[in-house]
Amino acid sequence: MIDRNDIFIVRVKAAMITKSVEYARKSLHYTFNRMGKGNIYARIRNIVSGVIMENAFKRLLDYHNVSYELLGNTHWTKKDKYDVGVRGDRCDIKGFFIGNSEKSKKLKKDKGWLLDCSALVPVDQIDSRTLKNNDKYVFPFLTGRYIGNNQGVNSLFTEPEKKYLVHIFKDYSWIRSPDFRTLGKIVVESKMRDKIQIVIGGQDKSRELIVEEILMMPMSKQKTNIEFYTLLFVQTDDRPTGELIIESHELNKKEIIEDFNWENIWLYDGLVYFTGYMNKGEFKEKSKYSPCFSKDIKQYFQTRTNNRKIQIQSLHSLREILPHDCDLYVP
Repeated sequence: MIDRNDIFIVRVKAAMITKSVEYARKSLHYTFNRMGKGNIYARIRNIVSGVIMENAFKRLLDYHNVSYELLGNTHWTKKDKYDVGVRGDRCDIKGFFIGNSEKSKKLKKDKGWLLDCSALVPVDQIDSRTLKNNDKYVFPFLTGRYIGNNQGVNSLFTEPEKKYLVHIFKDYSWIRSPDFRTLGKIVVESKMRDKIQIVIGGQDKSRELIVEEILMMPMSKQKTNIEFYTLLFVQTDDRPTGELIIESHELNKKEIIEDFNWENIWLYDGLVYFTGYMNKGEFKEKSKYSPCFSKDIKQYFQTRTNNRKIQIQSLHSLREILPHDCDLYVP
């Protein structure tokens, strides 16, 4: 059993977000859409949130000089076997994002608010043989804000905070051609009033990630130096002031990116609350079934998959893997 004094808080740093958005932008099309999210940008933010919590766990361990290994990590096109190995135990991070402002306010006021929330693990993962019964589930909660492109991209730039805009290619002819043939060198045309620095990302013949940075002047056209075999994303920190056109002569196809075709996936004011852990075998024994669309899970309005659940206060304290004099807050 844990209480509020067993809950650790890690402040989310810019470097942690950068690693998370860079992973999410390339891996989106290779990540299982477990929650059934139809909005591709809701999905990519979900990935960003999950990777931030993984990075926050490493930060918690680093801060307390606890060594760990990442042997469970796999190629970015494949699912990791586990997230972090600590003292011979494999840990899988099962995190939850609380975007609801009222709930996050209650949590920031009193971290004990989490104790009667639910630790959830999807049923299919419980049945998976990837983790053994003595491996650990770790349950963090992330609070923060995503500022979406609901009123046009210009509305994002009324505030001075950093922006991280992405455009994700959805058409399978860009991202997964049946014979994986070359798209050739890509022609980029700017119809913008101002210059813009962009990053184009995709895959090479070996299916590895390749990116090219291009400074586009207003009303200009240029060709990439790199030959692409897929296109996955275009990214910029700048304000788009017109259309950006991406063209493959090999594919005989154009992608016209207008101002409402960009989304900001940077997280603001992030805090990660680490509650506790439980071994998979114990979780299977003590947890209860919670069907999809359940509304009795405190941290969510409604769940989107079949889960097993147990109350957070029933978990074991992370103090067991941290030094005796560990700090509850990691700045």
